[in-house]
Amino acid sequence: MNRNHLLIAVALGSVACEKGIEAPEGLSDLALHLFEHFEDEDTEEFAAGVLNVEPIAHDLDLNGSFGDRWIADELEPMTDAQLGSLEKHDGVVWEEQLPRIGFAESPHPLEDHIPGQLEPNQICIDSGTTKYHARTFVEGEDCFGDQSCDELVTTAEIRKESLIAKVWYDYEKDFRLFEVDKDRTGMMARGYLPEISWSDGDNKSWNQIFTMELWIPDADDPSKTWRYYAIYSYADLGVGDEAYASAVKGGIEEGFERADLWIEEPENVEDWCGQDRDYEYDRP
Repeated sequence: MNRNHLLIAVALGSVACEKGIEAPEGLSDLALHLFEHFEDEDTEEFAAGVLNVEPIAHDLDLNGSFGDRWIADELEPMTDAQLGSLEKHDGVVWEEQLPRIGFAESPHPLEDHIPGQLEPNQICIDSGTTKYHARTFVEGEDCFGDQSCDELVTTAEIRKESLIAKVWYDYEKDFRLFEVDKDRTGMMARGYLPEISWSDGDNKSWNQIFTMELWIPDADDPSKTWRYYAIYSYADLGVGDEAYASAVKGGIEEGFERADLWIEEPENVEDWCGQDRDYEYDRP
């Protein structure tokens, strides 16, 4: 960590300490801390966790190889303690989870990332295996964009097609804006697979997915945003854990890249997306 980042981390951490808030320091415990406090009405516990994740992010080369920004070792699975109001369905077996965390830096400010969350057709902001991704807004669509409210509640129907399997699934994702510190507003999102989803032919399954995402203005340069994506998932696809984890990694990396392209070249989306944005809805 360079000296500037260390001073920032110390300064920000002191704010949380003044309020008597302590968050874990290790990345595994921090990731679980963020899940556990996502629903808190007062987001100070969440912010304290983010401030402890921030120096970890800055210790990485956020513009280097994604493999160097992809954390797989020594991450503990979720437990019931982190679920909040979410319901644990029959496919959730904590011991089967493959926890992974990825970091990235976007050259765009947080304000540029918010409109993309209000796009109902997410196909080109998602990874390339996505053939259909229709987002429905349950709450906050009319006020989240101008930050006059701080919560956005969504559901989605998603079609994925790859060499491994083809599947339809439903997905729930909630967003919140929160005060990182006195000078910065951040955005967080928690995603959830509400039930087991079976592939075409019913021989492969996506058993569980829990995700936590962060968009945080860089403390050194607020025109940039550092990204965090934690995923706790398990799928029985007949390819082994490492192959599945590799596919997840590739999808998250592509999602980071596409989010930036959506900001940079929305008028050329048909050129860089390569997906049929008018995919015919044919879910059985």
